Amino acid sequence: PRSDAVRAQLQRDDLESEVLTSAAERDALARELAQLVGRAPGERVYVLEPEASLEFMPTADDSLALAEALARAPEVSTASAEVAKSRVALAEARAKNAWHVDLAADAGLWGADLTKWVPDDLRQEDPGATFGDRLQRDLGASISLQFKKPLFDATTGFAVQAEQARLRAAELRQSAALADRRREMLDLLTRWRTAAARADLARVSLGRASDNLTRMRSLYAGGASSLLELLDALQQWDDARDRLADARSDARLAHWEGEIRR
Repeated sequence: PRSDAVRAQLQRDDLESEVLTSAAERDALARELAQLVGRAPGERVYVLEPEASLEFMPTADDSLALAEALARAPEVSTASAEVAKSRVALAEARAKNAWHVDLAADAGLWGADLTKWVPDDLRQEDPGATFGDRLQRDLGASISLQFKKPLFDATTGFAVQAEQARLRAAELRQSAALADRRREMLDLLTRWRTAAARADLARVSLGRASDNLTRMRSLYAGGASSLLELLDALQQWDDARDRLADARSDARLAHWEGEIRR
C-alpha cells in the first residue's frame, strides 16, 4: 500500500539524516581528540574499545577507596588547615595573660682570662698548677628559672572570644566540606551502580528485540506480517541499542570518575 511505502521512505529519510549528523559530530570529535593528544588536526586518532570490566558494578574495594579519599580532598584539606590555624591563634590569645617560665642553663670556665691554659692568679697560688687544676677550680654550670606574668589586659577576653568564634566557623566549614564530599561520593556510587544495572537490563532488552526483529523479518518475508510491523520491530531494536550504548557510557564515566577521585 502507498501508506506503507511513504512510511518506509520517511523512515529512510530519518535514518539518512541521523547518519549525516553522526558523521559531522564524529569528525568534530576526532579533530578535538587529535588536538588534545598533540596531533595535527587532520591526523586520524584510533580509539580502542575499553575493557568490559569498566561496565561492572563498583566493588567493596572501590567503595572503601573512595571513603578513604574523603580526607584527602582539596576542599577538606584546606578546611582542616584553617581549623589548625584557628586553634593555634586561640592558644596564643589565651596565653597573653598567662604565666611564662623561662629556663636558662650555662656551663663553662669561670673567669675572663681565656687566653692562657692556666690563669696568673692560679699560678700565683700554686706555681705547679696545671690545666686540670684550672678545670677543677673554674669549671661549673648554672641553671636559672625566670617567672613572668604580663599586666592584665582587658582586651584579652574579647580576643579569645573572637578566636573561638573563628574556630567554630572553621570547624563548621570543615564539616560542611566533608559532608559535601561524602554526599558526592554516595551520589557517584549510586550513579555507578544504576548505570551498571541499566547496562545489564539493556543487554537483555537488546537480545529480545533482536529475536523479535528476526521473527518479524521471517513473517514479513512469508507475507504474514505488514511492513509497518517490521518497521516497528526495527525501531524497537534500534531503541534498545541506544539504551545499551547510553548505559555503557554512563557506567564507564562513573568508573573513571571514581578512579580520579581516589
